[in-house]
Amino acid sequence: MSLGERLRQIRIERKMTQAEAAKQVGVSRSALNMYERNERDPDSSTISALARLYGVSTDWLLGETDDPTPPLPGRSQSPEEQLHRLGVWLRGVGATEEDVAFVKEYLEYKRRLREEGKS
Repeated sequence: MSLGERLRQIRIERKMTQAEAAKQVGVSRSALNMYERNERDPDSSTISALARLYGVSTDWLLGETDDPTPPLPGRSQSPEEQLHRLGVWLRGVGATEEDVAFVKEYLEYKRRLREEGKS
């Protein structure tokens, strides 16, 4: 399911109009309409605002998971979960898959050095 399909689905489930949702996240109704029709991609801050408005995770909106439940405040995440979320964020700000892989590999390298006491 695409970002636009998920946005439309969750807005309808929350019984909101495009105008209501758009106003609450600070975009025009026409912009939200274009997001829902996959004609335009929202920026990362708009994705975050939409996720908060609808009570879902950004990972779910972006199709990274089938679980729409947002992470619980204060819940610690495993290193794997943190790396996954970092990758989602990096893609949201325009990083390529190669960029994401490089960052993840570097962070894994630094973690291994710390564990070996060489950092």
